[in-house]
Amino acid sequence: NPGELAERIWGAYERFGAFDYADGVPNSPQPENLPPEVVPQPDSSEDFKRAVSEALEEIKAGAYEKIVLARTVDLARAQALQPLDTLNGLREKFPGCYAFSFGGEGGCSFIGASPERLVRLEEGFVETEAIAGSTPRGANAVADAALGKALLSSKKDLSEHAFVRDSICRHLASIGIAARTRETPNLLRLANVQHLLTPITGKTPPGTHLLDIAEVLHPTPAVGGTPRLVALPRIRDLEGFDRGLYAGLVGAFNHRGEGQLIVGIRSAEINACQARLFAGAGIVAGSTPDGELCETEMKLNALLSALTET
Repeated sequence: NPGELAERIWGAYERFGAFDYADGVPNSPQPENLPPEVVPQPDSSEDFKRAVSEALEEIKAGAYEKIVLARTVDLARAQALQPLDTLNGLREKFPGCYAFSFGGEGGCSFIGASPERLVRLEEGFVETEAIAGSTPRGANAVADAALGKALLSSKKDLSEHAFVRDSICRHLASIGIAARTRETPNLLRLANVQHLLTPITGKTPPGTHLLDIAEVLHPTPAVGGTPRLVALPRIRDLEGFDRGLYAGLVGAFNHRGEGQLIVGIRSAEINACQARLFAGAGIVAGSTPDGELCETEMKLNALLSALTET
């Protein structure tokens, strides 16, 4: 019933609009006399490095050109985690990202701060971007600039980025969208990491729906791999866990089929006192297990700090 749905949505909108972060989350009693510390669960770093090593062997053998492997970190906290507090912390720490919270099954909240927009469609104009290739932020302006310059000239990172950019352009062309893009990427500087970024735009054929574009783009090589049909089946085998909502799409569209979808990365699934954090890295020729582990650590730190500070 559209009327009932509209009433529910409006009621949720009003509740969120009136929420005061300073007062905490209502109706969420906390255990008494328990410390707020986070207790790490078994580490996934060695499993991740083994998976990267195996993927590099497969890349060397010509099985595929790129595959994105994620790892998880499980946390348990004495007190219940507060998703809205975490969301607010992510908004404040990473204003250049898309902060999101999505209610999953069984009271689970899927929450994160993603730098990656899959697609935006408005009045026949589509916007997307290729984001791939990463390096940390520097301790000062000189170090930061040096790291950024090195990223812009990194053969490994430029190759990884080109896989993503070219794949997006090919898939847009398959539904009649002539993509306009740059030959060389820019730097996307976030609070804790720098990425290579190439904006991609184009005009859509009449009647194109946002989901028509999502269907051909998702998953991009930034979260999947290339060739897609070869790399994707290997992800679950190599990772050894179910991604759940990680790397799925979050967003909305209107009755005209216009809207925006982001990719749910740099994310966590939170359920009461438990949380599972996710972060991934693109594996290409030239990658190393230790290097990719460091990249995932860099990405996980953002979520970890938001969870431990709330």
